[in-house]
Formats: sequence, C-alpha cells, structure tokens
Amino acid sequence: MQRKDDQESAATWWNLCGRAWTEEDPVKFLEVTMQISKFLSRKQHRLDAEYDEAQRAQRENTVN
Repeated sequence: MQRKDDQESAATWWNLCGRAWTEEDPVKFLEVTMQISKFLSRKQHRLDAEYDEAQRAQRENTVN
C-alpha cells in the first residue's frame, strides 16, 4: 500500500506531465517544465538521503 505522501506525489507528477503535454504557450510550458525539474530534484534528494541512510545502517551492521 502506498503512503499518502507517495500518492500525492504521484498525483502531482501526473498533473505536471499532463499540463506540459497539453501546454501550447511557450512561456507557460517553460514554467511547467521548471516545476517538473524542481519536483525531480526534490525526489532525487530524498532518494539520495534514503540511500545514504541505508549505507550507514549497513556499515553499522557489518561493524557490530
């Protein structure tokens, strides 16, 4: 089962993609693509933090 945050993120992602797909105004398209880029950047930071935490936990389990 997905967490509520994951469901909201998925809805935001699909909304942004849909807006980019249908946008005809170049300025609005750029704004939407910038929002997509920020969305992906936040997701990458979250995944990097989760990866770093998993690596730390693995090192601690190996040492103990």
